[in-house]
Amino acid sequence: MPPGQSIPANLSFAVARKILKAEDMERLACAFLNATDTVKFDAEKAAREFGGVKADSFKRSIWVITKTLKEHGGGDGGDAASTPKQRGRKRKADADEGESPVKKKGKGGKKSKAEVEEDADDEVSVKAEAKVDEDSEGELV
Repeated sequence: MPPGQSIPANLSFAVARKILKAEDMERLACAFLNATDTVKFDAEKAAREFGGVKADSFKRSIWVITKTLKEHGGGDGGDAASTPKQRGRKRKADADEGESPVKKKGKGGKKSKAEVEEDADDEVSVKAEAKVDEDSEGELV
């Protein structure tokens, strides 16, 4: 095989991190992601060199990353922009003859102390106004 068409085994991520430029790391990742065969790797060694994580955790992370790539068109060699994944949408309520569906009111968040005091003041002033109105009606008659 001509040079550049195969990646030799037993390379070290720790060494690569120290000596390679960011562009070279991206080039290596690109070559890895365009592998024609399934790539087998030593999860124990990879996890240890990456940063002391457990091998099972590292393998799970790799699985999640590859799953995400496949969902966005990266698994078939297609361009992610040309093949966006369509997600399901929530069903809208049926509207009878052009009527808009009624939206449910939310419970709202917890009121702050200032809002609670403000509401209490409003209730007291409304009750006082109602009492004044009742008293004034009695005087007018």
